[in-house]
Amino acid sequence: MDFLLGDLMPKLEQGEYIVPDIQRPFVWRNNQILELADSIYNRFPIGSICVAEIPPQVRDELESIFRPIADDMSMKNGRYILIDGRQRLTSLLLIKHGEIKINNEVKRINLLFDALNEKFVLGRGKARPSSYTYSVAEVLQVNDLSEISESYQKLPEQTPKITQNLMRLWTNFYHYRVTFMEVSVNWNVIDHLEPFERISRMFVALNRQGTKVKLHDLVLALLSGKIIREQGRRFRDQFEDLLNRLQNRGYDVDAPPLIRAYLAISTGQIKFKQALAELEKHNAETLLGYLNSTSEAFQRVLDIFQEYGARPKFLVSHYLPVMPAIIMHNRYLTPKKQVDKKFKHELLRWLVLASFEGRYTGRLESDLLEDLESVKDGWDIKRLIENLKVKELLPDYLEQEFSNEHRTLLSILLKFSNARDLVHRDWSTNDNLKTSKIWELGDENINEHHIFPQYLFKKKLLDPELENDAANITFLSQHTNKALRDKEPSDYLPKLYEEDASMLEEHCIPLESELWKRENYGEFLKERRKIILDRWNKFLAFI
Repeated sequence: MDFLLGDLMPKLEQGEYIVPDIQRPFVWRNNQILELADSIYNRFPIGSICVAEIPPQVRDELESIFRPIADDMSMKNGRYILIDGRQRLTSLLLIKHGEIKINNEVKRINLLFDALNEKFVLGRGKARPSSYTYSVAEVLQVNDLSEISESYQKLPEQTPKITQNLMRLWTNFYHYRVTFMEVSVNWNVIDHLEPFERISRMFVALNRQGTKVKLHDLVLALLSGKIIREQGRRFRDQFEDLLNRLQNRGYDVDAPPLIRAYLAISTGQIKFKQALAELEKHNAETLLGYLNSTSEAFQRVLDIFQEYGARPKFLVSHYLPVMPAIIMHNRYLTPKKQVDKKFKHELLRWLVLASFEGRYTGRLESDLLEDLESVKDGWDIKRLIENLKVKELLPDYLEQEFSNEHRTLLSILLKFSNARDLVHRDWSTNDNLKTSKIWELGDENINEHHIFPQYLFKKKLLDPELENDAANITFLSQHTNKALRDKEPSDYLPKLYEEDASMLEEHCIPLESELWKRENYGEFLKERRKIILDRWNKFLAFI
C-alpha cells in the first residue's frame, strides 16, 4: 500500500508507528537526511517501509519493549510495529520540524533549500548562506500552496523562479508516495512474546545484504528477538550496559569489536552469515552467558593493556583487542587457568607489531578470519605474530609522522620507565613538586609535547616536514605541556638534567647537550630513535 506524505505525516506525528527493541537507535547523520530530502524532491525511490499491525492489548502489555519514534509521542496511539524503515521515518520528522527529541536527546538539522539552484544544503548556526536559501522546515510547515505564494512573493529579492521552486518543494514533499509493506503477525493470545523472534528474523533478512545496517545491529536484532521471546529480557540493554561498564573503567570501546568477539566466542565464527546458524541453536540463557564471557575476556585483555601502559584510545584499530579476547576466553577463562607472563609478553609484542603493520585497518574481514583460523588449534598469541609481515621494529618505522602506532609504543615505554612529568620549579606552581607519573595521567590530561617546539617549524627555522616526527614527541601533563610550549630544549632540558638527569632518560631523551640545539635537530632525531628502539628491546627482555 502507498501513502502520500501529506497523509502519512499526521500519522507519524500522532505516534501510530512504534519501534520494537530489536531496532537499532536512530543513527543517520545530517548529510544522510539531506540525501533523503533530495530524493523526495526529485521523486527518486527511497525504498519501502515494513510494518506489522499490533493489537492494543499486546502493545499495552509489552509497553516496556516498545518506544515511540520521538519522545513527545504517545504510546497509546501506536497501531503498527516498525520492522524496517525507522531511519527514514525519523528523518521525515526532522525534515519537516528541524528538531525532535529522541531518548531525552534533542536531534537537530538546519536543512536549507537553495531555491535558485534547486539543491539542499546544511546550514551552520542561524545564518543562511545567501538570500535565496530557505529553511526547509519553515516551508513545509505552511498550510498550503497559496500561503507559500503570499509569504514569499512579497520579498523584494525573490524572482518568479524562486517562488515557483519553493512551491515545488512543498508540493513534491506532500505529494510524494511512500510504499508500505504490511506483514502478517499471528499474535499468540497466551504468549505475546512468541512473534518477536519472527520479527527479528525479518529485520535481519531485510538488512543483511549490503551495508544498510552494520553487523553489530544485525546481531543485536537477532538476539533481541530470541531473548525477548524466551525470557522477556532486553539483550540490547544488557549489551549497552556492558559497553558502559567498560567505558566507566576508562576503556574507549565501541560496539562493533565487542560483537566480533562475541560471535567468535559463542559460535567460533567471525562473519555473521556463518555465525547465524549457530546462534539460532542456542537458547537465551546460553546467549546471555556468552555475553558475560565476552565481557570478562575483553576486560581482562584491556586490563593487561593498562597494566603495561597501552591506552585503548591510542589503538590504530579498535579491533585489536578482539583476537586476544577470544584467545583469553578459550585458553584461560574456560579452563579456569591463571594468565601467565608468557601470554602478556606475547600480547604486548603482538600489539605493537600489529599496530605498525596496521592490522585490522584495511582488510578487517580477511585479517580477522586469517587470525581466527590460525589460533584455533592452540589458542596461542604466537600464531598471531606469525601472521604479521612486521616481525620486529626497525629504525625507519620511527622516521615517520607521529601516529597511533607510535602513541601505543611510547605509552608502553613511558610506563616501563616509570616516566615522570617533566616538572621544574621555574614553570611549576607547585612548591612541593609532586611530579605525576605519565601513566597515571587520565586520557583527558595527557598531552603530546613537541620536544623541539612547534614555533620553530612554523617560522621555518627548522624543516616544517619534520615538525611532527615521531622522535620529536613525548607525553606530558596538560599543565606542563602548556608551560613548555615555546621553550627550546636548549633552554629547559639543562635545568631538568641538573636537577635529575634520569628524568630525561625516562623519556628516551638523549643526554648530550649539543643535541638539544636547534642546529643539531637531525642528529637529535637519529639518537632518540636509537634510544627508543633500545628501550623497546629492553622492555621485551624484561617482561
